[in-house]
Amino acid sequence: MLVTAVGGRDYSRAAYERMLPRAGFASTERVLVASGVAAGVNGPLVARGGPAANA
Repeated sequence: MLVTAVGGRDYSRAAYERMLPRAGFASTERVLVASGVAAGVNGPLVARGGPAANA
């Protein structure tokens, strides 16, 4: 998304974990990536139970 979104921004995992519940998501989970991946890769953060799930 950051590559294709004009004005896209990057936030810390902690910032996303604060924002997602405010947006209506019920839970977040950090998915670990395989060893040997470039340093600094934190892995995806998966959010579940958001507004679309309640529609």
